[in-house]
Formats: sequence, C-alpha cells, structure tokens
Amino acid sequence: MIKFISEILGLPEASIQFIGVLTTLLISLVGWSWCNYHKASSVFRDTVYNKLEGIYPTTESYLSTAEKDQITQASINPINTAGAKFRHDLPSLCHRSFNKALNQYCETARKIYWDKDVAFKMFKKSMAKPGELGPGDQLRAAVKKLLSFAK
Repeated sequence: MIKFISEILGLPEASIQFIGVLTTLLISLVGWSWCNYHKASSVFRDTVYNKLEGIYPTTESYLSTAEKDQITQASINPINTAGAKFRHDLPSLCHRSFNKALNQYCETARKIYWDKDVAFKMFKKSMAKPGELGPGDQLRAAVKKLLSFAK
C-alpha cells in the first residue's frame, strides 16, 4: 500500500511513512485535547451549578433576599477560580470572549442586590425602560453566557 502511494505521489517510501506517523500524532493530539476540554467543561459547569444552587437556573422562592445575596457573593471566588482552570482547556480562539464573560459575571454578581430585583419586578411596568433587564435577569444572562463555553 505504501509503495502504491509512493508511486502515485512520486515520493520515497520513507517520506510517506513519516507523513503517516505525523498524521497519526496530530489526530491523537486533537483527540486528547478534545477529551480534556469535555472533562474540564463538565467540572466547570458542575461548579457553577453547585455554587449558584437555588439561584440559577431558577430562583427558589423560599430563599430570602439576604440568603440570595450571600449565595451570590460567595459564588464569585469559586467560579472565578474554576474559570481560571477551565480557560486552559478552551480553544485559544475562545480565551478573550471567555475572559469577558467571566469578568461580566463577576461584576454582575458583585453589584447585584436581590432587594432591587424584587422592586424591579414590582414596578417594572411603570418605571423600567423598554428592554431593560432586572438585576436577577442580568445575573442569569451572565451565567448563561459563561456556561455557553462549557458544552
């Protein structure tokens, strides 16, 4: 088979074998990085869901606003740390947009007060600008953007 390919391409047999070895190594490397990405993605996604339990994907009604504030504030450092670990397994083309999403989440989580979310929902029709999101919806959007990298 190698001799046949060698005759078609006009290359020596050793060159064809070398190209075959390089191709095999490249395919193995891509498969290995893909596997690492999926493992890291799973760990990151689990960390986000565990740290925001009761707030994301839906807000539990039995939690007081103080408890929601506490959960949100306590989630910033663990999610930031998990994001720093996960960043290394992302394709390099995604690093900049992931950093923006992670910073957006941290900024939103620092600024959110769930009392404001309750007030926003109560007076949304009379005071909100068209298309304006409440604090809770802003946090959900930031988390959704962050999780879009962990498929």
